[in-house]
Amino acid sequence: MAENQKQQSVLIIAGMHRSGTSLTSSLLQSGGLNIGERLMGEGDGNIKGHFEDWDFVEFHENVLASQGISKEGWTKQKNIPVSEQDLERAKLILKSKYNNNWGWKDPRTTLFLDFWAKLIPEANFIFVYRSPWEVVDSLYRRGDRLFQLQPHLALEVWLHYNMIIKEFYDNNLDRCLLFNIETISSNPQLFLEVVARKTGIKLKSLKEEIYQESLLNRSRDFHSQSIIKEYFPEALAVYAALEERKEQMDGNDSSLARKILTNCPSYKEWVMQDWLERRNNQLELGRLKAQIHLMQSSQLSKQKFLFGIDSAKDSGKSEEIVVSDFILSGWCISTSKMAIKAIRAKIEQESFDGVYGIYRPDVVHNYSLDTQAACGFKIPVCLLPKQQTIQIEVLDRRNKWHEVGSHSLRFSPPLKFCFDRPQVWRQESSTIFFSGWCCHREVEIKRLVLSVADIFQDCSYGNYREDVHLAYPDWTGSKNSGFTLSITVPPGQWPVTLKAYLETGEIISVQAPEDLVVSFLNIANQSNNKLKKLLIFARDLKQRITDRQKRLGRSPSLSEIPRLLKKLVDIYRS
Repeated sequence: MAENQKQQSVLIIAGMHRSGTSLTSSLLQSGGLNIGERLMGEGDGNIKGHFEDWDFVEFHENVLASQGISKEGWTKQKNIPVSEQDLERAKLILKSKYNNNWGWKDPRTTLFLDFWAKLIPEANFIFVYRSPWEVVDSLYRRGDRLFQLQPHLALEVWLHYNMIIKEFYDNNLDRCLLFNIETISSNPQLFLEVVARKTGIKLKSLKEEIYQESLLNRSRDFHSQSIIKEYFPEALAVYAALEERKEQMDGNDSSLARKILTNCPSYKEWVMQDWLERRNNQLELGRLKAQIHLMQSSQLSKQKFLFGIDSAKDSGKSEEIVVSDFILSGWCISTSKMAIKAIRAKIEQESFDGVYGIYRPDVVHNYSLDTQAACGFKIPVCLLPKQQTIQIEVLDRRNKWHEVGSHSLRFSPPLKFCFDRPQVWRQESSTIFFSGWCCHREVEIKRLVLSVADIFQDCSYGNYREDVHLAYPDWTGSKNSGFTLSITVPPGQWPVTLKAYLETGEIISVQAPEDLVVSFLNIANQSNNKLKKLLIFARDLKQRITDRQKRLGRSPSLSEIPRLLKKLVDIYRS
């Protein structure tokens, strides 16, 4: 990019999520760049705000959703197509934005660089990158469900985004600037000066300290760096390539990737260090358990009962149950002299009797209680496919029931589904569009039927859904689990059910989490419209009779009456 080039007023800020694009945008905004009026506010991981223009965020989200990609942009897909309709929408957005000094920031822009570069030939691009271990660590700390299920995807998405940036940068050197977030955060004012000098955009000096170092969480431990170096050399290679291309804002700005390659401990050193830390953590955990035991012991005299839930019979120790009928097991002891005669579980209005008196020496040992070891129980219960609270009650020798405590469990059937549309389940009487996805844990779905208001209709099933496949890669048919359906529903409150016909011949039904409520279409307006039509018809009829009398000297004949009555009926029904 040549310095003092003629002024180009559009500046696009992009980069992988959690790489510092929000900090970069806030600095540019403080320098006078208009980055939008309707900006995304604060949220998890960005307490100062995201500084993202909702117009561009919503545009990118809609395009991604149309291709079955998560709205966050968690994808490894290249060349995401943009429809003609979305192209026209993008042009309308740009018409509303143009002024002397403007731009926008959205990490998803990285997936559409060629699209925007072609649409705005005068635009310049600022790319911000961050080390792979810091981005991965930040995504893990934020707790995105996708990366909790598939932690390896965090690094793969980082690699995909930054490879796109590297390739675009190499092909458009005259309109791109590349920064490491470390460089920006170390000298924000110098960053603005470099951008102003190389783009020709006039930016003001910072009047106050905007950047707070505590907000940019850093992962400096050598363990994560060693993992990247040992197992993901391709990520380190991309990071090193970005370091070679970045803007050098001062003479001491050297490659962090090169330092890691030379100073990072070897894999063997890291393994031994990890071994040591695990042992230290176990010692610390033992000390914490002892403290907890002392705290619990001091509270025993204040509680009538102590109890614990082991697990459902077929689900390990997870609170997500994959079978509706299972055996709830655990233990229950009285801290007084009361003897427990029986035990039961209650779910809403339904009661399930259990067996009490199973030998549990582990409980007696852990709590150091002078009582019999036969304090275990098993209770067969039946769950509905939703989150439910189980109340545990025990019976004393006087046949009085006592509430012990509660436990929450969720029955998660082998069929997963979600409705994307309708977004609002209160609709006026009309044709309603349903869309979503449905897949089975192990078996292929051959046919999907939606039922509502005693209407059964086959869905168009098998649409591509990359977002579902990323979330549930091991579920059969998750990649092509999308469905759509348009159906006319009469007024009323109706449960919506999906029936999945499996290749095994089994049929599984699941119900939407809420009923569809369809109301009459504005009865007052309908009545007014019919009244207007009738008045117009009466006026026209009167005029027709008058004209006919003048012309023929008589009123309408009997043969014309049925046609007039039919027209009246049509008006009433319309």
